[in-house]
Amino acid sequence: MKLKNEVLRAAYAEQSVALFASPAYKQWFAKNEEWLRAYALFRVLSDKYQTPDFLKWEDMANPTLDDIRKATSAGSVHEKEALFHIFTQYHLHSQLKAVSEYAAKHRVGLKGDIAIGVKLQSVDTWIYRQLFRMNKSTGAPPDAFSDDGQNWGFPTYNWEAMAATNYSWWRTRLQHMAQYFHAFRIDHVLGFFRIWEIPRYHVTGLLGRFYPSLPVWRSELESRGIWDEKRLHEPYVRSHLLAGLFGNEQWHVQGRFFEDMGNGYWRFRPEFSSESQLMNALPVDAAAAGTQQQADYNRWVRGGLLQLLQNVVLVQDEEDENKFYPRIEMMRTSSFNEL
Repeated sequence: MKLKNEVLRAAYAEQSVALFASPAYKQWFAKNEEWLRAYALFRVLSDKYQTPDFLKWEDMANPTLDDIRKATSAGSVHEKEALFHIFTQYHLHSQLKAVSEYAAKHRVGLKGDIAIGVKLQSVDTWIYRQLFRMNKSTGAPPDAFSDDGQNWGFPTYNWEAMAATNYSWWRTRLQHMAQYFHAFRIDHVLGFFRIWEIPRYHVTGLLGRFYPSLPVWRSELESRGIWDEKRLHEPYVRSHLLAGLFGNEQWHVQGRFFEDMGNGYWRFRPEFSSESQLMNALPVDAAAAGTQQQADYNRWVRGGLLQLLQNVVLVQDEEDENKFYPRIEMMRTSSFNEL
């Protein structure tokens, strides 16, 4: 990448003036201007702030399209660097287009791969934030590949907002791909209809649910005599479970991570109530933990605490407290088996 970048910079210095004056470039830029300006500025600001996390980009954390145009226009402070990235994109486009046309001429079809999700810190989520559920993450429920499920880290889509624009973001994406490819593979296409959605503050896939899916309503539980729904959707932690998981370390773990609720019941302290908080509190890297021995201890404690945090029968909807969903594989939990 370092070598490629050096070559690109040299080519840009030598060829950019002539390229930008060419009719082919002008036509291409006019057709793709909106996304090109946004992408180029995203790259420039990622380098400037040394992070793609646009929430740390001060006054450019949430820009309008007009802001982006001004920041990349002639005479702007970012113009030259933005044009370098646009220069690169033009050559990528022209080369791939040439390959596609050559393949078609020789009766060879190209199949393009389209991921169902986009990165959380991407130009798409920066510019079109309203199209994404930024507080959610995509993944997969437990399967033969992972007992805890998978968390891919991509935000899920706000399909209502997508529909309001007649799905223009997806239409544009597919139209762009159609310039080069004769068929598409969408990985995974089921995500258009339902997706395994996980709250952003969790790390594994166990506490997710399919979105959309039919909920169990609070009124349904109450009509069947189930009035204490907290017993079902809050982590079920009892003294005998702590003893079974931590043995002689039970008292230390209780004191640090839990609040005593009486009668042998315990509740996670607020600062340890999510998977990500537990991960941060118990680093398993030797450098972060201080010693390898401490890292091994943290890994052991973390495993037990995650098991307890995931020890629920129902998952409560974050957007409507009256909706609940059965936790995947709930019948394997002690919370279910001790009902």
